[in-house]
Amino acid sequence: DEQREDNNDRRWPESFTVAEPGEVQGVDLVALAVNFDNARVYWGQVLSGTVEILNRGDTAVERFFVVRFQAESLEDGSIIQLHSENVDGLDTGGQLELPVTIPVNRRIARGQYRLTAHVDPTNSSDDVNEANNRRTAAGTFDMGGEPDVDLVVDGVSFAPDALDAGDMLSVSGTLRNQGMDSASGVEVEVI
Repeated sequence: DEQREDNNDRRWPESFTVAEPGEVQGVDLVALAVNFDNARVYWGQVLSGTVEILNRGDTAVERFFVVRFQAESLEDGSIIQLHSENVDGLDTGGQLELPVTIPVNRRIARGQYRLTAHVDPTNSSDDVNEANNRRTAAGTFDMGGEPDVDLVVDGVSFAPDALDAGDMLSVSGTLRNQGMDSASGVEVEVI
């Protein structure tokens, strides 16, 4: 139980104003949202999505700035830099939905990750409020490792039973994937 109830309230002695978009003096880049299409990606695939960025300041960003994407392991908290995108600039009050395609081109241990977009991580735009430059995608993502693909051929048949030189042989069968990940671009060779 709490001993004193009279010390629970602290008030800011000065008045302050909540700024509307476009009323912030200077550059104020805001990461509004980040969304990704894939819930599972592994080495060699791409992670597709969007990040929404707003400049709610009264100053345009007239040079490029970077948006950096990273994955945070839920197992050990390690941070893995995935990708960076350059944005050409953003007008005063401007909003941008930036499509991103992140190649998973490094070996990442299989596990659960949080994915975050960080707008202008080096503050090259002299952003007056860096606290709103990061946004983490909702949910977690199963990333890394090798693909879980297990292709099995069933019910192979061919006809006719005997062939003469120049005859055609018809082969049929079913190819199915017993793994958890999708398989695409599969080539089948009859030997």
